Amino acid sequence: MLDILWIALFLVLVIGIPYVYSKKGVRFSIGIAYVVGVVVFAKLFYEYQGIKAVLSSFVFSAQLFTFGVNGKELVEMFETLRADTGIWYLCCVWAAFLICPVLTVSVLLTYIKKTLDRIKLKTRLFKDVYIFTSKCQNAEILAQDICASNKCALVVFADSDGEDAGGKILSVCRKPAEIASMLNGTNNINLCINDADTGEILDKLNKFLENDKIRNKKTKIFIFSDNPIAHEVVDGIKKTVDNHIQIISTNAILMREILWDYPLFSNMHSQDELNVTVLGVGDFGGYFAMNTLWCATLPDCRLKLNLVDTDKEENILRRVSANIPKDYFDIEVFSENVNTNCFFDKISGSRLKNSDYILVAMGNDDLNISISRKVRLHFARWGKNPFIMTVLKNQSKFAVMKETLAKEGIVVTGGAENIYSYERMFNDRFFPRAFEVFKIVEKNYGNDVTVADFYRQNQIDIFSSYANAVHCKYKVFSLTGVIEPRRVQIESALNEKMDKIVSSEHNRWVAFELLKGYVGIDKDELPQFFENNKSTGKIHKNEVLKMHACITDLDGVRYVDKLIEEMYQKKQNLAEIDELIARKTADIWFME
Repeated sequence: MLDILWIALFLVLVIGIPYVYSKKGVRFSIGIAYVVGVVVFAKLFYEYQGIKAVLSSFVFSAQLFTFGVNGKELVEMFETLRADTGIWYLCCVWAAFLICPVLTVSVLLTYIKKTLDRIKLKTRLFKDVYIFTSKCQNAEILAQDICASNKCALVVFADSDGEDAGGKILSVCRKPAEIASMLNGTNNINLCINDADTGEILDKLNKFLENDKIRNKKTKIFIFSDNPIAHEVVDGIKKTVDNHIQIISTNAILMREILWDYPLFSNMHSQDELNVTVLGVGDFGGYFAMNTLWCATLPDCRLKLNLVDTDKEENILRRVSANIPKDYFDIEVFSENVNTNCFFDKISGSRLKNSDYILVAMGNDDLNISISRKVRLHFARWGKNPFIMTVLKNQSKFAVMKETLAKEGIVVTGGAENIYSYERMFNDRFFPRAFEVFKIVEKNYGNDVTVADFYRQNQIDIFSSYANAVHCKYKVFSLTGVIEPRRVQIESALNEKMDKIVSSEHNRWVAFELLKGYVGIDKDELPQFFENNKSTGKIHKNEVLKMHACITDLDGVRYVDKLIEEMYQKKQNLAEIDELIARKTADIWFME
């Protein structure tokens, strides 16, 4: 509505001034024009450029108004002034006539540009609008794929100068909240925050949500961050607003794809042991190791996990793996420099030589290529052929090296265009499975849940649901022995091997909780632990202390149920969760 009023005012001036000029003459028409100009543009300049621009425009307008009304020529006016004033006053007047027009015109042009940006946004009849808070190479790749995949999508880079790329990608010099408030009520707004620093993420998120109009629009908010702390700092906001807030980790996306498309069990040399080695346990390698424990736990196959890094004490997994008792999982950490021939001499005398699956994640694309080739060469000399995978993030290297390395028996995954794609970011193929797992758990506690409830949950619960969804593939393999079974095969096998599958599911959950920093409780300490947690609503779990009574075997969980029922006359069904999820394995597997 405001835009229409400005356009109407502009038309009145364009048509009205010439009419006044023809009827009343030049002085009267100039007077009206500048009176209106001073009032209107003073407001605009103050709103968009600040008080200095307002004062400059007032000075310039007042001078021109005086000049126009009095009808004096510019030179004559200065000659009149010179007789009564000093040289410095004249210099100031000349400066005002030279500088003020430049300031006023520049402010006016800026306003015109922003008005055109506003009109562009208001006239774009797109259903889905994606607003990016920052512009970078990965964001541009994602923006192009959004527009190519979704014909009803418009992408806007906020606070950026740039060209209109094909009519569907705009760069607009405005804050994300301002852009969102301009859009029509029919637009679906998707805010995309891309920042490594958690403080910057929170600042941008809070500023965006301060606007009541934005909060009421139920805008979807996507935060792209691989920083594990980002999940924790945003969780508090997620539970207090109605907006859909989802944290998207490119590492997490790549992990799910790797574990689903390149299953570890496909290269097993026996049915009783699986040996997985990770070379480089930084952010990506450590995350892969954690996901391996969360997703690839099999009831009839013991998992050996080998972690190789130059820094034994500080790698991402070592800091939490100390919580894992040896009875649960077989993890060994090697402190070695992988990029030396001495390393391969040491392999021959260790369990690394029996690796079935090797991930190379050294944090550098060139180093990953070099190490992968060395690993393949040395294992070939020993007559072994493990599954070797390396990650290349750079799109150019990925495109060039993928086929070359494939001929050498090395699988390459990654590529910026594959990772930053519309389908993987916004249409996650694992989401339906993860949400189904979440519903199974929540219904066990008597809660009816929606998609919005899922996104408002603590991130650790969402991670658990995703890990469980991927784990269903490994449970299915354990049941049937084939990768793509029929539903009848799964359901019949479930009845025969239910105890093992339930045990496998519980072990997966235990691995998840332990690697997230939770610890179990001694049996003798359970009564006091329950009493301390009575006021929290979750007697069996303390989220602050990261202690969980169910981090034990299945019999221990049944004992926890019985003890809570005896102490508080409260019927517990914690032990049923693993069985319910196991029985739903077929449903989760066949979801699209």
